[in-house]
Amino acid sequence: PVYRLLDTLGNKQKVCSSNAYGTENFLSNRRYLRFIPLRTGRYKFSVQPVSSGVAGLELLDRGSTILYVEGSTAGSATLVASSDNALQSGRSYVLSVFHVGNVVKDSAVAASDQCFQVWAQAL
Repeated sequence: PVYRLLDTLGNKQKVCSSNAYGTENFLSNRRYLRFIPLRTGRYKFSVQPVSSGVAGLELLDRGSTILYVEGSTAGSATLVASSDNALQSGRSYVLSVFHVGNVVKDSAVAASDQCFQVWAQAL
């Protein structure tokens, strides 16, 4: 499937960002996860580099960005972001995970594929 399912129980999904086809807006720069809250409320999203890398995430609701965060330049820290507003139970959201260097203009491009562990938890 194009969008793998990210559950709300804290189970981790491994995703990788690649620059094999180019950077900024090319195939495999971003990995997409579908997120369907079991209950209405706020959620915390965590993105942890497998080895190193600067993570970014974007949460989309019906094509509109509702959360966008880029990690620190340290690159090894877990990126944590929380939804400001309640996410609706049963609604399908899309979480885009990426290496900042593969997506953001004028940033350091990744030397190879950069993988991240991603998980979500209700607050």
